Amino acid sequence: MVNHNYFTQRDVERLEEQAVQIRQDIISMIHAAKAGHPGGSLSAVEMVTALYFHVLNIDPQNPRWADRDRFILSKGHSCPVLYAALARRGYFDPKELNTLRQYDSILQGHPDMNKTPGVDMTAGSLGNGLSVGVGMALSGKLHHQDYMTYVMLGDGEIQEGMVWEAAMAASHHDLKNLVAIVDCNGVQINGWVNDIMTVEPLADKWRAFGWKVVEVNGHNMKDVLTALHTAKTMRHPTAILMRTVKGKGVSFMEDDSVWHGSAPDDEQMVKAIAEIKEGGRCVMAKTLATRMAFGQEIIEIAKTNENFVVCNADTKTCGLEKFGKYFPEREFSFGIAEQNLVGASAGLAACGNKVFLATFAVFASMRACEQVRTFVCYPNLNVTVIGTHAGLQVGGDGATHAAIEDVSIMRSFPNMTVVQPADAVAARALAHAAVDFTGPLYVRLHRNPVADLYDPATYKFEWGKANTVVDNGSDMTMIVSGILLKKALDAAAILKEQGIGVRVLDMATIKPLDKEAVLKAAGETGAIMTIEDHSIFGGLGSAVAEVVVGNCPVPMEIVGIQDRFGESGDPELIYKDHGMDVDSIVAKAKALVARKG
Repeated sequence: MVNHNYFTQRDVERLEEQAVQIRQDIISMIHAAKAGHPGGSLSAVEMVTALYFHVLNIDPQNPRWADRDRFILSKGHSCPVLYAALARRGYFDPKELNTLRQYDSILQGHPDMNKTPGVDMTAGSLGNGLSVGVGMALSGKLHHQDYMTYVMLGDGEIQEGMVWEAAMAASHHDLKNLVAIVDCNGVQINGWVNDIMTVEPLADKWRAFGWKVVEVNGHNMKDVLTALHTAKTMRHPTAILMRTVKGKGVSFMEDDSVWHGSAPDDEQMVKAIAEIKEGGRCVMAKTLATRMAFGQEIIEIAKTNENFVVCNADTKTCGLEKFGKYFPEREFSFGIAEQNLVGASAGLAACGNKVFLATFAVFASMRACEQVRTFVCYPNLNVTVIGTHAGLQVGGDGATHAAIEDVSIMRSFPNMTVVQPADAVAARALAHAAVDFTGPLYVRLHRNPVADLYDPATYKFEWGKANTVVDNGSDMTMIVSGILLKKALDAAAILKEQGIGVRVLDMATIKPLDKEAVLKAAGETGAIMTIEDHSIFGGLGSAVAEVVVGNCPVPMEIVGIQDRFGESGDPELIYKDHGMDVDSIVAKAKALVARKG
């Protein structure tokens, strides 16, 4: 018998009205940001609305109240639903919603507890939230506090092994004050969850780990409220499996993985809002994002070269998530499980296969750091690790997804080669070279389109060799790796007009570094500036300094990301804040030349 006694019909109607508002907020803020994740935000609306407007014991005027209930959005990319709820609950002015992902906004691309009032825990890569929830629940138990901790996960997210480690710990420690909420919308970034890496039978798995399980229609407000009440009264770790529809409320977004991480254009926004308000339906043409040049070229090469396989995580990286469509026997998907992705790739390579694996750079270098080090580099296996969405150019995704340490990590591993192309022409050439490469290789790629600098008819990629792009004189040398080459060339042109001659080297291979080119530049120009979309610690600048200081000491300037994390916003504004824009490069170059004496 279902017990609705702790809420009234008026409560249900009030919450359903609030859910309509939150759905509109989600569409409006993602449209304004021109980026974001509508699908998983829309599927979670009823649950988040029920929590923040009926269930959670919280105080918007005192966000850090010690005895408040905690909510962790482990599937942090769905933060628009959380931000909308927080705003409408009174944590901040709803006008802030239209600053989502903008530079200096309190609303980052993933929840940030240091920026957004009401956010209990920062979120980033998937699979971490339940472990944090275990810690919060343990603290409540330790200090005899009566608060509840709720953690919302995606169904694709629970492909991460860390989720099940946390589930085991929660049961072991008898955390009666912990509730896991799984948004079972059935779709992840590359398609249906059960096609990519099935998680069923889900209820049986949670029960096997010692949890009570409540299954519910995640879009029926009465059922959602009842499930939350049941979970709280279980006095046992409880998992709520809410069956939902990705993109719920907007017909052309429903059950379509394209809308996992795409923003509506003006026309789509108007139609989506109209549907949410009126419950109507409209048909929209589907659009697909263009893939990066490296992945496209790998697919083209595969048509005539059968000597490699591709392993994917559930990320839209460089187009290789489509590899299996053309070569189903040569593509293996491992879902949201980067450590397993790298481990399995190592196993394939150990049996003589050439392997390309693709995921975001922040996951490849940190989430799977041990696996890359110990099981790829140490045995010197033939695995190419493709790390995309590198540096500050990820913009709106924010600090957790901006890989600014990856070069430092990867180049520290023996046997690892590290490369980074400057444009699409270089990326395509690198793809051909990578197919023929033997050994551990890290290919660092950026998210957004950049202008071609090279002519495909003349460009040639060579391992370990710098390319002299411009030689305007001998006052100083700029050594650049990656997409900031365009800014270096623009700065060099300005400096030339001001009487300062600059040599510009494109150091596509960061490891092994072209020491000969570095020492030649130091000897002939007497000053070196390095420029990179990476931390100033451990990247290209450090690699060049290691060569210069012991062989030909000259004044140096390392232009890169300062001793800070990235943040959401327009990449150009963030570059400027870190002194990586053209004007800053020009000013730093003048100061460097002045230091020559």
